Amino acid sequence: MAPREHSFVYVSTPGPRQSRRRLRGHRRHDVEDTPLSPAEAARYVEREWHLKVSAATVRRWVAREALPAKRTEGGRILIDRADLHAILDPKTATDGND
Repeated sequence: MAPREHSFVYVSTPGPRQSRRRLRGHRRHDVEDTPLSPAEAARYVEREWHLKVSAATVRRWVAREALPAKRTEGGRILIDRADLHAILDPKTATDGND
């Protein structure tokens, strides 16, 4: 099943259930300085570079230390957008001959 796009438009005042749904639909990756989870990073890569990457692939990149990431005390992986750009954007990558 394809993932749903969250677009909530309320004509009247939302009830308590709609409020929870609206908060759940908030997209953290729209804030530039917020670190991304592996799933959010995979969607970001697809949107920015048109590459189909899964969250599992992003986790493997982190495990192999090809992609720098931070871990929370609970073990969650957090990835900065700048680190994704550093490994995927050919304009910012160096060729090694400097």
